[in-house]
Amino acid sequence: MDASKSNWQPATAQLKVTGMTCNGCVNTVRKALLNVPGVQDANVDLAKGSAEVRYDPARASTEAMVTVVGESGYSASAETTGDH
Repeated sequence: MDASKSNWQPATAQLKVTGMTCNGCVNTVRKALLNVPGVQDANVDLAKGSAEVRYDPARASTEAMVTVVGESGYSASAETTGDH
């Protein structure tokens, strides 16, 4: 039996994202985050320069999220995680 699907709890990561100047940037960052395996949702806020990412901690890491944002042409750093 695979009980992992019924027992996993989503975690939330808060990322600080710099370099975004328009809604096109927001969409680019959101799409990049959603392409990380295990990411369930990403809410990117241009005004705050942040992203709130809901993910499966068994499949995704904040390091992977920071990397894909960087590969998209922006800078990101993990502010906090909700792994508890």
